[in-house]
Amino acid sequence: MKTKMVGKILLLGDSHAHVFNLVDKAAHDLFISHCIVTGSSAQGVVNPNSKTNALPIFRDILSKNAESHTHCMTMLGEVDCGHVIWY
Repeated sequence: MKTKMVGKILLLGDSHAHVFNLVDKAAHDLFISHCIVTGSSAQGVVNPNSKTNALPIFRDILSKNAESHTHCMTMLGEVDCGHVIWY
């Protein structure tokens, strides 16, 4: 039985976004493209001196995939939350 494709999601995230590889296999009606920048964070994305250089990477991937995907999702924050909690 063939399932109907509900949507194509572009996921921009940190290393924790790898969990969505499991969703790809379980949800046959979703397609998720991943752009993962290990060490990226919400704080780092707005920092022009960020070591990960995530913002330009995310912008490039988004501009190349905006027309072919129905949704964009971000998953950033573990580093930010950990810093706030422990600082």
